[in-house]
Amino acid sequence: MKSDRRTAVLRLSASLAAAALLFVLLFDRYSYYDYHKGKCEAAGPVELVVSLVGNFDSGRTRERSSPYYLRVEIVGENKGRVVLSEERLAASEPRATVDLGGIKRAEAARQGDLGPPVVYLADSLRLQYDDYMFDGVVAADPVGRSSSVAFTCTLIRRFRSEWRITFWDALMSV
Repeated sequence: MKSDRRTAVLRLSASLAAAALLFVLLFDRYSYYDYHKGKCEAAGPVELVVSLVGNFDSGRTRERSSPYYLRVEIVGENKGRVVLSEERLAASEPRATVDLGGIKRAEAARQGDLGPPVVYLADSLRLQYDDYMFDGVVAADPVGRSSSVAFTCTLIRRFRSEWRITFWDALMSV
């Protein structure tokens, strides 16, 4: 009777160990150190949608974080006539300003859009994972009579993680 109980305990232990090993071999944990879309105040005649998104790195294949890229999309009827200036990215607490390295304007047509979206991009931003404030000035119709409005956008941290089966992801991507 004792040997049957030992055998059952050994089988149960071996089954649990095999299940744990299978879990470790099949599943990978991915971490995303991202930000919510920026909520902007006082953008004037247009709306600003600000995103701060991390990158996967060759050394950190399961973690999306720094370096980040900043994407500012101008939405509205007169978006083609709007110029973004005096843009500044700063951490919320210490208010240390981040060098945006010459934020660039780009217009790229997408299907379904009435006109090409106006986007400002800054990439390769080495940032600490902290809350940030993005502010600047929006100037509408800089050719004629221009109206400038200051804006401030808050970028709040949004950490999430998930367990993924790498083999399954590879199989489904084919």
